[in-house]
Amino acid sequence: MAGVIAAQADWARLAARRSLVLESGAGLLVLCLVVDVATGPAMLAPATVAAPLSGLSRDPMVDAIVWAIRLPVALMALLVGAALGLTGAVMQTILNNRLASSYTLGVSAGAGFGAALVIVFGAALPLAEAQAVPLAAFASAALACAGVWLLGGTGLAGHDLGAGTDSGALPRHSEPGGDVDAGRRMWRCTALAVSPFTLAQGTGLGGAPLPPDRW
Repeated sequence: MAGVIAAQADWARLAARRSLVLESGAGLLVLCLVVDVATGPAMLAPATVAAPLSGLSRDPMVDAIVWAIRLPVALMALLVGAALGLTGAVMQTILNNRLASSYTLGVSAGAGFGAALVIVFGAALPLAEAQAVPLAAFASAALACAGVWLLGGTGLAGHDLGAGTDSGALPRHSEPGGDVDAGRRMWRCTALAVSPFTLAQGTGLGGAPLPPDRW
């Protein structure tokens, strides 16, 4: 009973800390958004920026600067940053690797390569460059992601901790569902940290599952 109470207290403290971090981050994000819209060749005061957003501005020049020029750029930067953060969080969660990202896995490089091809040879394409560049970047990034996955499955990427052992990098009982090959492939794709599954004997874990804070 005492253990349950202690666990509930720890969870409450963790939830309160997460709420504080999220609220602080949201406030800082709004502040940065206002500063971004206010700064530029024509410096605007925060109150001047808030007036068009609340519909109280009577200066058409300020309305044009805020609504047609600065706010769309700031919101697009916000969306792009959120998308990059989401992709990084997904990759780090799946691969259990804090260094994993679209850059370390080559996905961003593949997207840039596809976009560069269209920019250089785009005159021969039936689509306009504004539509062809993002499509080519997406297709090239997908190919790069598939290439990383296939390369990880061949065993040519990463370092196999299980070399010379019978059990390999992953013991049969360590992965839910018993799909050891899929687990090895996911781990080799990053090859920068510990596998998201239990390591083989000889790693110091003794066959015990990874602690929850490592997932």
